[in-house]
Amino acid sequence: MDERQTHQDLLRSLVHAYLLPNGFPDSVAPQYGPYMAWRGVQYFFGGAISVFTTQSLLGALGVAGRYSGEAAAAINWVIKDGAGRLGRLLFARWGRELDCELKQFRLAGDLLMEAGAALELATIYAPPAFLPLACTANLSKNLAAVAASSTRAPIYRTFALQNNLADITAKASRTPHPTGESVANLADILGTVAGILLSRAALPRLPTFCTLSAGYLIASRREVDSVELPYMNRARLAYSCRRYLECGAVPGVAEANQREPLLPWGRYNQGRLVLGATVEAACSGPSELRSAAGLFREGSYRYMVTYRPDTKKAYVLLREGATAMDCLHASFFGHAAVACMYPDFVAQAERQGWKLQQTMLNPRESRVLRVTPLQA
Repeated sequence: MDERQTHQDLLRSLVHAYLLPNGFPDSVAPQYGPYMAWRGVQYFFGGAISVFTTQSLLGALGVAGRYSGEAAAAINWVIKDGAGRLGRLLFARWGRELDCELKQFRLAGDLLMEAGAALELATIYAPPAFLPLACTANLSKNLAAVAASSTRAPIYRTFALQNNLADITAKASRTPHPTGESVANLADILGTVAGILLSRAALPRLPTFCTLSAGYLIASRREVDSVELPYMNRARLAYSCRRYLECGAVPGVAEANQREPLLPWGRYNQGRLVLGATVEAACSGPSELRSAAGLFREGSYRYMVTYRPDTKKAYVLLREGATAMDCLHASFFGHAAVACMYPDFVAQAERQGWKLQQTMLNPRESRVLRVTPLQA
């Protein structure tokens, strides 16, 4: 009994030393556990997939050599690697977007990773097309790698509760920790072993790849869903404004993150609010600009909000010195305009033949005639 307890204690100490941050679970946020569990599952499937795609690439090169020789095969590899470097360069232009739409880019990166793996697998079925397929695959996978590396630190920062960001990063990422391997490395190794065993089983290549890829993407989505970011981006602000306008209550961080749309469809009108718009985009003419300036006077507001029925969008023009709270205030006005859409409602009602100057709404007779300040 004592010997078994000793082995259990040894195993527990190894897990804590090699895989978990110091002080776990008190040193990290509650969502760290689910995030790392799904991250491990994702890398397990990724390791298995890499076996199949590497086999396909090597097989395609062997067949391609019959057509163009070993020199051409070597040139193919060099050009393919250059395409990957080009992908990293192209992705750099979205640096600010990566900060604002972190989870969306993370999921998009995983989709690109699987698209690249599928293209690598396709090389075995079309060896003469090895070069374009492999170049496109490497471009896609390098874009995915940039998305993953760029979004890693902001996610881990939300987990760190005791100034332990470096410890969390070392245990979670593929970078080896001074005292041991990381969770991702271990899962990747186990997945690679599983991939080798599956390849030796002579299973059908395409169905096996599709199954592994589905597991990878499901784990990726669950991994991203487990992240709770405590600041508002466009999607979380749009959902929060919609909930507040509907029921008068602002949703919590967990609810807003859970309901945040990560794919292009299902957005909460965030695409209909343009924050930091130009005058040309926000106003159809000088009169509309003067009207907005009259409503949002310069001394009181550092922004102006307009709504254009022709585009069905609200526009926020920011004045010099606008702060983050000014942007939040203006965005709320914009979402309220989009949610109510009163100008668009009036325009469409008139086109449909409604006589809006004569209504049957039956309001009560009470009216406010004049408001005067109370005397002290």
